[in-house]
Amino acid sequence: MRRLTHASTGFSIGFLVARLWGGNLSLIAYPTLGLLGGVFPDFDLKSGHRVFLHNLLSSVVVTMGLYTVLAWSGLATVESAVGSACFLAGWLSHLLLDSLTVRGVALLYPFDRRMRGLRLVKSGDWRGEALAWLIGLGLIYLGVVVGSHSP
Repeated sequence: MRRLTHASTGFSIGFLVARLWGGNLSLIAYPTLGLLGGVFPDFDLKSGHRVFLHNLLSSVVVTMGLYTVLAWSGLATVESAVGSACFLAGWLSHLLLDSLTVRGVALLYPFDRRMRGLRLVKSGDWRGEALAWLIGLGLIYLGVVVGSHSP
């Protein structure tokens, strides 16, 4: 998948998480954390791409670090938790999208280096990109619907 695709899907899922769990930050701050989570795994491009940052353990460890930084910065517990949840959701969306590609991801690294996934499309293939954009639009739609039913 392309970086823009990961960014937009991360933003979309961050928007949905923010609408579901609330918090007092702006509706741009939370989705932006989702966007950052959506692109963060690709920082391993030069060292073991789809291994070092494309797994569940690293997503949890980095998200816990982010939560700590947000909490120490003076944000309330709710804002720190929702912001971290948006970041993690973006990261997990990245793993899910990359698991759709032929290469897959090392989801259980460092315990298991095998690449796993559905392996439906080649990375960058228009069908995978279109599917990811449709998922992103669906997440935004759900966020709007959820928000319109909130008290």
